[in-house]
Amino acid sequence: MWFAINARPGCEQRVADMLRAPVSASCVEGVFVPLSELRDGVLVPLVEGCVLVCAPSVREMRAAVRLAHLPDDLLAKGAKSFTELSDSEIDAVASLVGASSASGFELAALAPAAFSEATALPGGGFRAMSGALAGREGLVRRKSSRRKCAWLPVTLGGEPREAVLGLRVTRRGASQPCASAPLEAARSG
Repeated sequence: MWFAINARPGCEQRVADMLRAPVSASCVEGVFVPLSELRDGVLVPLVEGCVLVCAPSVREMRAAVRLAHLPDDLLAKGAKSFTELSDSEIDAVASLVGASSASGFELAALAPAAFSEATALPGGGFRAMSGALAGREGLVRRKSSRRKCAWLPVTLGGEPREAVLGLRVTRRGASQPCASAPLEAARSG
């Protein structure tokens, strides 16, 4: 079973380390902070404030949280300490980091979601040629050229969240002819 721990933004790695401690690790099978690669190789949590944990049951998950002695300042305010994830939710996150399904998620969780290279389209859109955003352009909620990232909606534990993914959009340069180039050549020749 998969669970999402609702950590405060920026505290995801500390929560994961506390859950990996020998005492609480006996209750869980795996603890992951899915990462995303942004510009210049900077790694950030894929979903802000989310730590994914694989445990045999809700009982073991409660025990792990209790044994880890997670301080309140590391957990998100007003949220349950953890929520169970559906298969479709974990498959969606697994696909962003390159795993084909939740069963392959353990190995893929070690690799960050791939930085996407894209070309600009008329009207402010883009087409991702590679990376985690390839084929998901229509799902992008917002994007920032300055931060070189895009946000996709995801649902974890029944709550809407946003996954942040690296994105570099390049404009069509002089080396790439546009559709009107043959017409201009015919007029001049």
